[in-house]
Amino acid sequence: MTLRTLLLSVLMTAITSPLWAMGVMVHDARVQLSPIEGRPAAAYFMLMNHGKQADKLLSVDVDGADRAELHESGAKDGVMKMQKMESVAIGVDEGVSFAPGGKHVMIFGLKGIKPGEVVTLTLHFEKHGDMVVDALAAAPGAEMGKMGGHNHH
Repeated sequence: MTLRTLLLSVLMTAITSPLWAMGVMVHDARVQLSPIEGRPAAAYFMLMNHGKQADKLLSVDVDGADRAELHESGAKDGVMKMQKMESVAIGVDEGVSFAPGGKHVMIFGLKGIKPGEVVTLTLHFEKHGDMVVDALAAAPGAEMGKMGGHNHH
């Protein structure tokens, strides 16, 4: 291998593999399908930041869906409420859980997905850029549990 080829290889690796790649990780990504056709589905996952800087999840795109929004559910005055979030902060060495009854990605207009299929999510971060994650689709009412490994980009 010539020095030029070696340098070109190192440069291409640096361009395609950012130094922060291992900083943000997603574990157990899954999409809970709706029991009623035409109603929204929801994406759940565990977001971890092992990087050296805090960040924000700004939005999520879902292949095959009309749109997706960051939401949070919680009780207020004894009544469960859901509200849209503009972003989700994640500090250094912190985790944020997206789970039923809490933070989640509300997915509108998801078409043609069956339980057991893979749904591709693209998470958009303020500092870390975009991360593509494969999520397993689950049948309505299915036990969510741990449904897979982790993704990081």
